[in-house]
Amino acid sequence: RGLGDVYKRQEFGNHGTYRLTANHVSRQMPGLILKSSIGTGFRAPTLGEIYGSAGNTNLNPEMSFGYDFGFINYFSNKVTFGSTYFKVL
Repeated sequence: RGLGDVYKRQEFGNHGTYRLTANHVSRQMPGLILKSSIGTGFRAPTLGEIYGSAGNTNLNPEMSFGYDFGFINYFSNKVTFGSTYFKVL
């Protein structure tokens, strides 16, 4: 996927999504990389979810917004440590 995508479904119309990311390499602390991203998502129900044996014809598409931030610390070529916090709304 690229910076933005467009999803086309006859039943649900066109929906655009985007994702932006950023990384920062610390000069004061060699080996430390700060990272973050923000974006949106779109998911249409599958045919099985709508028309299957337990299907539901009243399902609507799901839209989401999410972000994350974190770090990676390279202590050596063999030892790294990192952590990321993420939230999807």
